[in-house]
Amino acid sequence: MADVVTNPAVPYSGNIPGGYSSNKTIYVQGFVLPQSNRFHVNLQSGEDIAFHFNPRFQAGQNLVVCNTKVGGKWGAEERSLDNVPFDQGKSFELVILCEGNEFKVCVNGRHFLDYKHRVDLHQITSVNVAGDVAITSIRYDPPSTEAKALQEGPQGQPGIQISNPSTPFCGPIGPSGLQYGNMITMKLTVSPAPNRFAINLNGAYYGPQQDDIAFHFNPRFAERTIVRNSKRNGKWGGEERGGAFPFAPSGTHEVTILCMRKCLRVQVDGHHVIDYNHRHGPQGVKSMNVDGDVTIHAINID
Repeated sequence: MADVVTNPAVPYSGNIPGGYSSNKTIYVQGFVLPQSNRFHVNLQSGEDIAFHFNPRFQAGQNLVVCNTKVGGKWGAEERSLDNVPFDQGKSFELVILCEGNEFKVCVNGRHFLDYKHRVDLHQITSVNVAGDVAITSIRYDPPSTEAKALQEGPQGQPGIQISNPSTPFCGPIGPSGLQYGNMITMKLTVSPAPNRFAINLNGAYYGPQQDDIAFHFNPRFAERTIVRNSKRNGKWGGEERGGAFPFAPSGTHEVTILCMRKCLRVQVDGHHVIDYNHRHGPQGVKSMNVDGDVTIHAINID
């Protein structure tokens, strides 16, 4: 089960539940203040900083500086200047995954950089956030285990609970992918004058498959229809339309997606809406995103 800290005051410093280990993942959702100069997210061991992740906003040039500090001394900086995914006045989701010899960093669903370990990761005990930033949530996910043999019924359950994430939201489901019997439940409120929103079940959280969409669920209010589709290798398949349209402007709804052996079954407010036959194996679904004219209150993956 994930541990979540919601709306912490900045500067924030907190212990990592259960300590730090390989394949543990930290998610930070926040908002860069409009006049931000810089902020940082540090993985620390006391006063030592194992990983210093420091977006900076300078005249005409945004950049991210990464470094390590041991015994009061900084090491050599690593600077990222190209395609920096942070900007003043914008929301973000930062994901730090600890792998065998490096940290992998994703921002807004895309791989951004890798940073080689310079100290023993087992010494890391806390997270520190400071600077010109507001934090919505910090989530700590334990290492995922490989799923057992597939069968009808819940298994390989991620046990992920996310409260009040910003929109657009993007987050991983787990390295083993979506499993038969897994259920994704979302509570959301539609904007007063909506055009559309989308819930996508995607491929890898970063890498070549991150743009593949196994399931695109797209309510469109002007047409009062729900468009469903899949995209692979940059190409959309045939659209599926029609069925009930249970969404209303300013309405609060609970959307449930159940992964069954032959299809994804969608319910809204407890009523069956559609079945969508798998076009790609659900095990390839490693992440999800929600975008458009909705406010998200909660996402649970069981």
